[in-house]
Amino acid sequence: MSSVGDSSLNADKQLLEHLAIDTKEHFSEFENAYSDRICTRISGLLNRLVEDVYVAECIQLTLVYIQKSLGKKSQSDIKAIPDLEKWVKEAVEEAVVEYLLKLLAISVQRHFSILYATYEPRIRYHIAKALHKSRDDSAVADCVQDVFLGISRTLSRKSADEILALKYLTAYHYETANHVVNKYRRKHVQIEAEISISSDEESPEFQIEQDTFEGPGVALEFTETLNELPAVLTKNQRRAVGLIFIEGLTSSEAAIEMNENENTVKSYVHRARKKLDRKYWEEKIEK
Repeated sequence: MSSVGDSSLNADKQLLEHLAIDTKEHFSEFENAYSDRICTRISGLLNRLVEDVYVAECIQLTLVYIQKSLGKKSQSDIKAIPDLEKWVKEAVEEAVVEYLLKLLAISVQRHFSILYATYEPRIRYHIAKALHKSRDDSAVADCVQDVFLGISRTLSRKSADEILALKYLTAYHYETANHVVNKYRRKHVQIEAEISISSDEESPEFQIEQDTFEGPGVALEFTETLNELPAVLTKNQRRAVGLIFIEGLTSSEAAIEMNENENTVKSYVHRARKKLDRKYWEEKIEK
C-alpha cells in the first residue's frame, strides 16, 4: 500500500515539474492523470450522474479553470504545490461554484434546480445536525425549504453581473441555514415559554438574539414608523430595516442586497432601533 502511495506522489511530482516547464504543452498529461477523478468529484458535487449534460459542461469549464490557474503561477510556485490531489480538489470546488453562478446569471428560474441539487444534501445534513434531528424530520424539511426559498428570492432580484460578482456561494448557503436554524430555535423557545409557568424569565442570550424591534418603539406599525420618521434614520439604516423587517430577508441576504458586510447591516439595524426608541420617548414627553 505504501509503495502505491509513493508511486502516486512521485507521479504527481513529475507531473508538476512538466507543468512548470510548460503548462499548455503538458496539460494533456494532467488530463490523463486526473480527468476520471475530476469527473467523479463533479458528479458528486452536482449530485448528478456522470453522463448528465451539466456534469459534462462543468468538467470542461473545470479543466479550463485549472489550466488558467496553473498558467498564472510561476514555475517555482507550481513545483511547490505540496499535494496536487488536494489542490485539484479545491480547484474543482471553486470551478463548480463559478459554473453555477454562470448558469444562474443566464436564468435563476431555469437553473435554480441545479443549485438546489448541489447544496440541498449538505444543507439538510447541516440543519439536521444543528437541530439534533434526523434528516427526514419534518422540522428539518421545513428549514431546508426556507433556506432555498430565501436564496431563490435574493438571487431573483439580482442582475446577471451582480450574480457573477458573488463570492463565497457555499458559505452563503451555510450562513442562510444558520439563520433559519436560529429562527426555528427562537420560535421553539417562544412556544415552550408560552406554556411554561416561568415564561417571563427569558435568558439574556435569547433576548439579545431576537432580531426584532421589541421595546417602546414598537407601539407603531413598522412601515408607518419608517414613513413618519424620514429624518431620523439614515439611508442605509432605512434600507437595512426595510429589507429585514418589511421584505423578510435574513441579515446575510440583506448584506448581499446592500453589498455590505453582514455585521455592518446588523449595526445599521441596531442604530435604527436606538433612534426609533429615542424618538418614541421624545414624542411621549412632548405629549
